Amino acid sequence: MENKCECECEGEDSGCGCPTTGGGHHGYGHGRMGFQVSDPVTVAQTMFQKAFFKALFEVKVEKLKKKIEEKWGSNLDQAADAVIEACGKEWEALGSTAQAKQELHNKLASILAQKKK
Repeated sequence: MENKCECECEGEDSGCGCPTTGGGHHGYGHGRMGFQVSDPVTVAQTMFQKAFFKALFEVKVEKLKKKIEEKWGSNLDQAADAVIEACGKEWEALGSTAQAKQELHNKLASILAQKKK
């Protein structure tokens, strides 16, 4: 028998807020109509702790983004321009290739549809 809460979350990283330890369930679950728990304080504490660490991670990501932009922004812009230019050429070439394939398909279909003489 699997250790899952009523919402079928799987462990700490599921994001549902149900407290689990090592994948085990503590007897708290929530259904579709809202929380049905025997200890809402523990659930609230766990949810706030998870939210805290998620928010802290997000702040760190934003800090790094700002520093990266300051330090390498110009180089990253140039690299992005080069990628856009190259990918644009590839995309246009794909269009030409697709058109050539379609023309060949149409010609072969026409040839094969002709009755043998």
